Amino acid sequence: LEDELSRLQQRLNQTEADVRDFNALADEQKDIAQEEIASAYFLRAENDRLRELLAQRGTDPDTEVPIPDSYSELPEWCDEHLAGRLKLVSRAARSARNSTYDSPSLVYRALMLLAGKYRQMRLGLASREAYESELRSLELTESGSITQVRAGEQGDEYYVTYPARSNRRRLLDMHFRKGNSHEPRHALRIYFFWDEETSQVVVGWLTSHLDTRQT
Repeated sequence: LEDELSRLQQRLNQTEADVRDFNALADEQKDIAQEEIASAYFLRAENDRLRELLAQRGTDPDTEVPIPDSYSELPEWCDEHLAGRLKLVSRAARSARNSTYDSPSLVYRALMLLAGKYRQMRLGLASREAYESELRSLELTESGSITQVRAGEQGDEYYVTYPARSNRRRLLDMHFRKGNSHEPRHALRIYFFWDEETSQVVVGWLTSHLDTRQT
């Protein structure tokens, strides 16, 4: 059993590395060939299958993921550990580097929740109850971020260009939140949307509030 788990883990590591390579290719090229899109899709499917096999054998690969204590490593950490499940767009990476929120570890764990139970729930692989249990354990709340009408009043504040170098504007319609203060050190916001085409979470801003009429 240990040998089998080791082989599965090695295959998972290689698959995640391949997903990272395809993500990098997608960012570099404006027009991606359909063959490459299909390859990336099957790599994500294989990644999910391997994770499910490991879970059935009592091993969760995410339990071994290190949790950094600063934001400087966040973009690279997402690429290494969440590739194919969660995409941190460049705007979010820049905002993270300037974050003053006083609990970096919670931000990393919230992203793991999005890439893990939240994504599994969206794919029908986990129940809403299981996801909400983990959400409560982190003392986070999930809700809609803003309506399309109100988002339009804020210019590009609640929109990101996705995929990169395309002309598509996507609304950051959901967010995780903790704390009611508007002091950035004590209130957490993570804005994201679910991308049906790639079956992954796309994070467009963290860790501070985005502007509204109230703010």
